[in-house]
Amino acid sequence: MSKFSEWMNTEIESIKENATETNLFIQGKLSEAIRIRAIFNDITKSPEDLAAEICDHYCKFPEAYDTGHDDDNDRMIEEKCNSCPLGELVK
Repeated sequence: MSKFSEWMNTEIESIKENATETNLFIQGKLSEAIRIRAIFNDITKSPEDLAAEICDHYCKFPEAYDTGHDDDNDRMIEEKCNSCPLGELVK
């Protein structure tokens, strides 16, 4: 997988070097290569990375625990994060 990633990065750089604003075919090829790299990176994420992404973007508790006190985050981790089902999935 890492060889594919290295090849993809090299390919994108090569396309960028040949890209001009008037050549729409090359611009499309560059866009598609960047899109494929993004999809590939999402596929190769570890379970821990996926759990962290879910926590960072979808968890409702950071807002609920944001009361302005210094211990808000510690309380949230103790009361919610430590018993979160996502923790079971990444074990």
